[in-house]
Amino acid sequence: MTARKLVVVHFAVSGGGVKRHVLEIAAGFDRGKFDLIGIFPDAAMAASVARSGDARYLAAFKKLGLPARALEVPRWFSPWADCKSVFQLAGMLRRMKPDILHCHSSKAGLVGRLAAALAGTPAVCYTPHNMYYAIQRGMKRQVFLLAEQALALFSDAIIAVSDSEDREFRRDLWCKKKIVRIDNGIKPYSGKWEVAEVRRRYGLEPGARVILTPARCEPQKDVRTLVLAMERVVRDVPEAVLLVAGEGEQRPELEALTDRLGLRERVRFLGWVDAIEPLMAASDIVVLSSLREGLPYAVLEASDMGKPTIGSDVAGTRDCIRDGETGFLLAPGDVDGFADRMILLCGRPEACAVMGAKGREMVEAEFGAGRMLRELEALYARLAGREG
Repeated sequence: MTARKLVVVHFAVSGGGVKRHVLEIAAGFDRGKFDLIGIFPDAAMAASVARSGDARYLAAFKKLGLPARALEVPRWFSPWADCKSVFQLAGMLRRMKPDILHCHSSKAGLVGRLAAALAGTPAVCYTPHNMYYAIQRGMKRQVFLLAEQALALFSDAIIAVSDSEDREFRRDLWCKKKIVRIDNGIKPYSGKWEVAEVRRRYGLEPGARVILTPARCEPQKDVRTLVLAMERVVRDVPEAVLLVAGEGEQRPELEALTDRLGLRERVRFLGWVDAIEPLMAASDIVVLSSLREGLPYAVLEASDMGKPTIGSDVAGTRDCIRDGETGFLLAPGDVDGFADRMILLCGRPEACAVMGAKGREMVEAEFGAGRMLRELEALYARLAGREG
């Protein structure tokens, strides 16, 4: 007798790398064993990040032939709205009767785990993709850490997406037996883009040395360090251009800083870019100055495309940049260090090619989507009592 397929609901509130992760799962899962359903904010995603409907979760799930429902959860903490979302989600879960709820991001973990407890959902997975408490300081950090400790009671598995994250969870959380490490993974890109055409589309001169940071304009991403570094970079490499692909609360402040430094033509804010792949293919270097990450898809994508990467030596990023081999790691906020490495790579295209090739080899060997999916499917089977 054929076993009934397990029903898994994926609930996410954030975009960016979280969205990439969820869609990798949705596209690659074994549909003979699992039924996947998505629950996501839609209007909120449109207002905050994704300009086109095709870039939003519901449209992406529809394209994959998977069911999805909208639940307009605010991205930031809002007590009244969050309480309302908990009860709305609990009602949806009661009707769907999933075997497993998988929450992605800290906000989804808050709302989703409480809703699952109210609905009696049998098993709950939680992938923070960067714990919110970890980017806080002082009393605020302690409050959010206590919240995570309490919410762990409503979790059957807490998934770390990198070695660094796994170590931090085991250091900070009491529920060590619930922590599972499943590194992020991606499918190799098969698309081909005409680099010259992409550069023309973005108004880039043919000889430009293009530095891309696919990052939201938010404190965690620390784009300010890169803007300050560009003041030195353009003195040594006048043809260098920094492209900031991402929206966020700090964009007006960063644009004002760019103007004060006289860098308006050399630092360009593109806002949210729905399809980052062509822009990444047309870039020479990819830089991520984040203060911390889970395991950044931006670095995996860049390496898979053969681009050298420069990043902060922080949790998550250090797990996917081999310093001196696939790119460079620098102390967070090291303006001069970032400037030095960008100048170096702008002037040495042969070094870029070597590092990019090594990065592609690293992704193929260590960060494939197939491995991630197999490990996640095995976890779901274990939680549902279907092992073996």
